[in-house]
Amino acid sequence: MNDDIRSSRRADLIARIAVAMPALTVKKVRRITNGQNNEVLVVNNDWIFRFPRTWMGAQALAHESTVLRHLHGRLPVDTPHPEVLNFPPGREAEWFMAYPLIPGRPLTRSRISRLSAIHLHTLADHLAHFLDALHSQAIPQECRRMLNVIEPSQSCSDLLARIQHHLYPLMLPEARDRVEFHFSQFLHRKNGWRLPQVLIHGDFGASNILTKEGPTVNAIIDWGSAAIGDPAIDYAAASTLHPRMLEFMQASHPKIGPLLDRAAFYRGTFALQEALFGAEHGDAAALKSGLCEYVR
Repeated sequence: MNDDIRSSRRADLIARIAVAMPALTVKKVRRITNGQNNEVLVVNNDWIFRFPRTWMGAQALAHESTVLRHLHGRLPVDTPHPEVLNFPPGREAEWFMAYPLIPGRPLTRSRISRLSAIHLHTLADHLAHFLDALHSQAIPQECRRMLNVIEPSQSCSDLLARIQHHLYPLMLPEARDRVEFHFSQFLHRKNGWRLPQVLIHGDFGASNILTKEGPTVNAIIDWGSAAIGDPAIDYAAASTLHPRMLEFMQASHPKIGPLLDRAAFYRGTFALQEALFGAEHGDAAALKSGLCEYVR
């Protein structure tokens, strides 16, 4: 982005903050650039402000705020608590949400790889305890009206159709066969599709897990992908944190055993979903990264 354009945009966002929060003196602003759906500012190292990039992003932000307000104080670790919702009707381009910054460092695979076995077990126990609490939450009607409902058979069939259309022309024949087999094993389940439909985080990756010292989980952030769906989706994301993460999570929470096969299926689609995002949104880096193991 051109420096002049960036400065102008930043000034516009700060002006909007001043209107919504006149008592807040903006002394320091840091821009977080890695959000695909939102522009994020850290103000005074105390507040997080999220500005949607698109009309659809604005709708998602409104839905997320409803989920966060429902979850506040109901889970074993902190979640963002929106204190400012600037959603003027019909003016989605001006919408934003703000909440106090939650202290903590985002997890990284590098940090996890350096944990001792005892600390890794502790982290796995904390994450399993959190997911169990989340997936046990009652879902109020206000959230049900807003949240996307992920129906396993239909959503997976739709995903495969998009992969076939956008990605198959770029893939090796044996890679296409591998994808077909992976999906067929899931879509032709003998025990049907009566799967749990619970509140899920939807993007339970390392960067959305904040920790204090060592393995202590302090907060779970970025609820923009929250939905009603199969709890195995969140465990699939957790499995990417460490090769033995689900093994350790199951050790402290044995009841997750029946969903691990489904988690393995979902994890096997992550690279393809990244490539699909690249193909559908013109992101060449995401396309190349997601397809790397399918085009050799």
